[in-house]
Amino acid sequence: MSEASNSVVHPDFQRSRSGRLVAAERIAEPLIGTEAAFDAAIGQLSLLGAAIATARVDAGMAAEFSQGSLEDIAETFTATVAARRALINTHRRLGAMQRKAGLEAINFGAGDGKPLPAFTA
Repeated sequence: MSEASNSVVHPDFQRSRSGRLVAAERIAEPLIGTEAAFDAAIGQLSLLGAAIATARVDAGMAAEFSQGSLEDIAETFTATVAARRALINTHRRLGAMQRKAGLEAINFGAGDGKPLPAFTA
């Protein structure tokens, strides 16, 4: 089977490289924003958990007073980290789609120079 017949590139993307780049940019911005939002949410959940524990101690309340809230925060934290993993998997799949569309890896991110881990499929 020829490479062309094995391709799953959408016909609209085959029209021009600039069209494919526009599509990639359109996806990159909300993807990067969503990744940043998850990181911010994880940070805020950590701060909230610490604040609940500290406030309970400062108020001289029994540990059972805040236990339910801390369990809820822990559950929310775990779910948020799991959702972040799913978003990372989405990012990987989008990278594979990008390569199928004939686009080399392009860093649309913050450009902070941080190395990416070696992803395994």
